Amino acid sequence: MMYGSIYEGSFDPFNPPTNLISEGDDDCGFNRLRLVVDLHVNVTYILVVTTLAQRETGSFSIIASGSTKVHLKRISK
Repeated sequence: MMYGSIYEGSFDPFNPPTNLISEGDDDCGFNRLRLVVDLHVNVTYILVVTTLAQRETGSFSIIASGSTKVHLKRISK
């Protein structure tokens, strides 16, 4: 099961509720996680994607769309 959350500005793994603006899991079916969030220009957002089970891995894709350009940058492996 996949789980994702979006944070504004920064993510603190020792205090996950801090800066949290949206979260969800793959309950929309077909092992797909969907987060719909209105984001603002020139603000950094952190997307955290994980699983609920230890040692569960797999590939995934990110689709981001909007009325202006979207820049994605990987900050961790």
